[in-house]
Amino acid sequence: MIKSSKEKTEELVRLVHTRWMCGDDYHVNNESLLAFEVYDPKGHGRIDAVVIDRYESNGYALTGLELKVSRQDLQNELLSPEKSARFFKHLDHYALVLYNLDLMKGLDIPSQWGIYYPDGKGSLRAKRRPKPLHPGKMRVKRNVDKSFAVSLMTALSRRGSATENQKMLREAYKKGYAAGIEEEKEIHQRITNRLKGRLEVIQEIEKLSGEKLYFFNDRSIKEFAAVFKAFNEGHYQKEQLLKVVEARKNQISLLEEVINNWEQTSKERKK
Repeated sequence: MIKSSKEKTEELVRLVHTRWMCGDDYHVNNESLLAFEVYDPKGHGRIDAVVIDRYESNGYALTGLELKVSRQDLQNELLSPEKSARFFKHLDHYALVLYNLDLMKGLDIPSQWGIYYPDGKGSLRAKRRPKPLHPGKMRVKRNVDKSFAVSLMTALSRRGSATENQKMLREAYKKGYAAGIEEEKEIHQRITNRLKGRLEVIQEIEKLSGEKLYFFNDRSIKEFAAVFKAFNEGHYQKEQLLKVVEARKNQISLLEEVINNWEQTSKERKK
């Protein structure tokens, strides 16, 4: 199913949350704060997100993030660099968060900009990390413009409380957990069906031979089936067939027990 731009953007927002915060007062491991939709102090546009480093040793660095889900949106960004450049005097780093790397094929991305993209495993990966926008200048030694500080605080308060963030993460967790349960159910069902198929073969052999067989691997089943076929066709004596049966009895546990265990596990999962 093709995702809409809104759905893609929401997915990137969740990944940004995952990388830079954990839903508790906009911080992740006490290292950073995350503000979304930070507006220019003069009202000339906004930036999608700003990551605020909480450590003095890192200069309280501010990293601007722009989320891009379409090539056209990215091209517009590159054709109108002044829109993002108006934030650069307030920021230490700037990076793009792309829905996929195909969006940037053939495009010239400024070397100072970082590039992040989904790794397909629920996280963002850095294709390249952002370089300082103001090399040689320590942010900690420069005052943040009060108007931009107000924009950051407004974004933090407007985005919602910790409860809202925790709710978002809980919903994402439940969705992933439910998907994992369904996948495990499918795996259990495939295994159960395969084992039942083996049981039918063995039960047929038991019925014809009058001997109780024990569980063994696929190769052994094929070997024994070949031997039994030969017996049926008159190439083996009953005594020879029983020797094969006896040799297999001590290999592994009963197939019925294995199937019962799997079926019991499946029933418990469904509760």
